[in-house]
Amino acid sequence: MTVEPVGQMFFVLGLIIATLAADLMTDRSELGYFARRYTGKLWRQEAVVRGGLHALCGLWLVLLATCLWSFDFDERPIVGLVLLAAIAFLVWRRASRPLQR
Repeated sequence: MTVEPVGQMFFVLGLIIATLAADLMTDRSELGYFARRYTGKLWRQEAVVRGGLHALCGLWLVLLATCLWSFDFDERPIVGLVLLAAIAFLVWRRASRPLQR
């Protein structure tokens, strides 16, 4: 088993946190300005970010499947319908976008 996808996943998580911090600092401060430029350059490096995003999506799907497996839909059918509608919306949204290279 290779450790590379795990490292890429944590890199993308760190990049997401750095982007949120840059958004909170705004461009009024020098630190916010340079943090926004730096994270913007990192997000444009597709070869670096793509593997981490795939690992995060896979982890999200595993966690979602675990939650749905343990959820009792008989007690709360409306919650189950909302979850299934959200999943269907996300899949539809992803499928409707054209592939960009």
